[in-house]
Amino acid sequence: MEVDGRQVALEGHLSPDRMASLSIAQLLMDRVEAFTILHAAVVGTPDGALAISGPSGAGKTTLTLSLLEAGYSFLSDDFCPLHRESGLAHPFPRSLWVREQPGQESMNQRSGKVLFPLDGRSFPMETHPLPLKWLVCLDAGANSKEMGIGLVRMELREGLEGPLVEAIRSLEGTEILKVRRQWLVRYPRREGYTRRMKNLLQQHREACWHAYTLSDAEPDFSKEPTLVPFPTHEAAFFLLRELKHSLIGDERPGSIRPGALLSHIGALLSGVACYRLTPGPRARRLYLVQELLKPKELN
Repeated sequence: MEVDGRQVALEGHLSPDRMASLSIAQLLMDRVEAFTILHAAVVGTPDGALAISGPSGAGKTTLTLSLLEAGYSFLSDDFCPLHRESGLAHPFPRSLWVREQPGQESMNQRSGKVLFPLDGRSFPMETHPLPLKWLVCLDAGANSKEMGIGLVRMELREGLEGPLVEAIRSLEGTEILKVRRQWLVRYPRREGYTRRMKNLLQQHREACWHAYTLSDAEPDFSKEPTLVPFPTHEAAFFLLRELKHSLIGDERPGSIRPGALLSHIGALLSGVACYRLTPGPRARRLYLVQELLKPKELN
């Protein structure tokens, strides 16, 4: 793969085409200047857009599909491009990966999931940007056994991984083990440890195909869910870890200095009704969100 004269050899990767696609997509998003891209699903209503954000396993795709089946339009399942000046949420449709159901067939399977096609027949596709009116942050709950533990999954280049693996092992309280062709890192969330992990990955970036954090949450979907207002500043903190591209820098016109990043997200949420939704049965979560979206009667 070659981008701007810089070549990256993809030999040895489990899926070189996927790696190239992800890398190019990340480079493109990092150059975006007019939009901030959140990690959120987006559905459309007659009054505006609803964004649903949350970590993997929190039920984002399941809730999104429930809303689409109820008649709302589809903008995105994973990327929410917010225009910085207008605040409009733009459509970014990609096929949804959903858990395999009995009798469901698909030629595109991965990890017990199937590809849900976007053919325009299952639910309406939104083609115009909409004002962001609501944000629902999915609380996945914390696994009490893993509280205070950071999890990172990495794909490393064979033959180059040695120095990075040894550097990680040298950190007190950190564990690293190989699972098939990937590496799993568990590290204590002590002061400065997350930054040290990021610095190590940056220093040894030539040895790392890909690295991403894992949620240590284990949602209990059997409980009764609650939907409560979420202060804007807390919602902004929630979204910080769900950003889909890097905004921090010194030279790019679209970059934002670290001290202004939280204020930037808070400004994007100005006028947006923010809520926190706890785990619960699919039908009950859907009911709570639909009640939220109902037009309010004027007194």
